[in-house]
Amino acid sequence: MAKKNQESTFSQLAQYQVGIVIVAALVLLVIFLYTIEIVVSPFLVFAVIVFILYPLRDNSVVRRLLWTTILLFIIWFLYMISGILVPLIISFGIAYVFNPFIDRLEKKKIPRWASALGFILLVTTIIVLLLILLMPVLVQQFNELLQGISSAIADIGEWLREGELFDRLEGAGIPAENVRNFVNVEIVPTLENFSVLILQAMFDFFLSLSGMITQLINLVVVPFLSFFLMKDFPAVKRRVKVMIPDEFQPTVVYYFRKIDKLLGRYIRGYIVLASINASLAGLLLWIFGVKYAAVLAIITFFLDFIPYFGLIVTMILAGIVGFLSEPPILLRASLAVLSIGALAVLENYVLAPFIIGKPIGLHPVVLIMTLLIFGYFLGFVGLIIALPTTAIIILFAKEWDMQRREKLGLPPIDYKNV
Repeated sequence: MAKKNQESTFSQLAQYQVGIVIVAALVLLVIFLYTIEIVVSPFLVFAVIVFILYPLRDNSVVRRLLWTTILLFIIWFLYMISGILVPLIISFGIAYVFNPFIDRLEKKKIPRWASALGFILLVTTIIVLLLILLMPVLVQQFNELLQGISSAIADIGEWLREGELFDRLEGAGIPAENVRNFVNVEIVPTLENFSVLILQAMFDFFLSLSGMITQLINLVVVPFLSFFLMKDFPAVKRRVKVMIPDEFQPTVVYYFRKIDKLLGRYIRGYIVLASINASLAGLLLWIFGVKYAAVLAIITFFLDFIPYFGLIVTMILAGIVGFLSEPPILLRASLAVLSIGALAVLENYVLAPFIIGKPIGLHPVVLIMTLLIFGYFLGFVGLIIALPTTAIIILFAKEWDMQRREKLGLPPIDYKNV
């Protein structure tokens, strides 16, 4: 017994000595880097830290510090080469979306290379035709829309300055001069700033959209990468699985299947829903004589991925465009707003249950807060990825809670009814 206690004491002393060596080495490294006063490459710093810590990897603290360093280096490295990875990310997304269809065709004895090539040619042809046919119309309508909004706000400001409003206020016994000063000092500048914000936001949106489309056109490597990824998608999954340590494989595969079921259904379903909604919106607006129907259809497609806020912004834009159309403007604005609202009802209560199936099911308060947070930090892209990302985080939280309750012997919670 005394011998075991002595060995335990020596083991603890050894761990303390290892800890002191680690801290001393890191401190000396920082002092050295500060002393030589040069900008050191992150590769060199990473190599030095690994060189110092790797021989001591049997220690649990060292092992965690080593994995943290590796993880941070990988995140930094991926961030630095993110521009180079764009074609690969786009290609992987295309392969992921179409992989279930390729699997079904493979079960019908159609080779993967043939079905993958067919899908790539079909998608590329559709995109090229849409760009050739719609791009001139979109550019023209977008320019006209910007000019129309600017002119309309200028007319409103002029009407507020010199219209009959003040004469009517004077007749009603209201001091018109005070109101005139308030309008000129507060309301008109606010409208002008609002006009600038709207135009700048729409310009940035379409500029980024056109830039993205231009990159997709110029990146001729995307179709080739997509083809090979679609053709070899099962092999890619197997190779990724082999890279995972054996002790973690069951857990990783379990969570991957859960995420794939959740995320795959959402992405594929919402692409179809957004396409249907945008097509119907453009068609209805064109039938009702609302201007810029093509531009509004494109905006509807992208905003359809943003719950609540996307619908509100689309309806506001449709109403504004309705007022910019030919008379009777009130009728056209009403029809435009009602069309967007009716399509939203059709999508949520008829098409979505049929195409997507069971919804992700986030509480409205959680969803709105998620959109605000993601939008604040990541902008428009954050608004699009907010819903699926939050759903995945909640999935992990539920799984962790279920495992915790199982270990403690507590009864499981039926999250479907929570």
